[in-house]
Amino acid sequence: DEIQFVTLKNGQFPLNRKSVENRIYEIFMNSKVDLRGLRKLKRIVEDEQIKIIHTHTPRSLLIGRFLSLMTGTPIVYHVHSPAFLDSSRRLTCFINGIVERILCSGNIELIAVSNYIKSYMIGMGVTKSRISVVYNGIKGFGKLPLRESPVSPWKFGVAALFRKRKGIECLIEAASILKSKKSSFCVRMVGGFEDKQYELLIKQKVREKGLEDIFEWVGFVNDIENELKKMDVLVLPSLYGEGLPMVILEACAAGGGVIASDIPGTNEIIDHGKDGILFQKNNAGDLAEKMYK
Repeated sequence: DEIQFVTLKNGQFPLNRKSVENRIYEIFMNSKVDLRGLRKLKRIVEDEQIKIIHTHTPRSLLIGRFLSLMTGTPIVYHVHSPAFLDSSRRLTCFINGIVERILCSGNIELIAVSNYIKSYMIGMGVTKSRISVVYNGIKGFGKLPLRESPVSPWKFGVAALFRKRKGIECLIEAASILKSKKSSFCVRMVGGFEDKQYELLIKQKVREKGLEDIFEWVGFVNDIENELKKMDVLVLPSLYGEGLPMVILEACAAGGGVIASDIPGTNEIIDHGKDGILFQKNNAGDLAEKMYK
């Protein structure tokens, strides 16, 4: 059976899917409640004889639920992160959480990416029997590469969409502590910023701490495997909102080390001291100590 993709937001996803064989339909929603594309989506479901509608975000769940009712097609909701805790934008999180809670009532099956997300959704009132846990997986990078022991300067790195919940301020403080210890290291920042204002804020903090020679801003990349291989250690200082971080799986597949904050979802992947290192969330001193070791 073929898989057909529908993208509801313009951005990197539709651009990166252009090279795949599966068709991708672009039906952009101008807002979270823009349902004008339903008629076109209904035709796609009927013409392509779609058997299951698979949604991944509260936005797609909203339009997917209406589409399911219009066509009689079963729907599945894939839960990747807790909607009420997904970002620092409290009003947006509250609205998304309420919408998710309402739409997950009734006859709908859920896939949770971790046991933490399953527990979260049960707390939202979803019946336990309607939730299946399927851990995130990645396309393998091939045989696990053998790496030589890191040499000075150590190459730390972050790969993410940079926003408040990712704890970048904590990493900046930790880097400042490390620099005061005369440590030789650099930090590669791979990814884009959620908005220009946050980018200006973070880069200003880097300048204030005198870390411009430490931080390297790489930007968004398509070849994440190559970037991860350039890092000795991936650092993920998230404050909250992680379901099961893909980038940790990718870093491990690339043969690198991982230091991550001890939060639900992340600590479901990492057994401290075995699979990677965990530090106390939003604790720059603890992060610096773990990086220094």
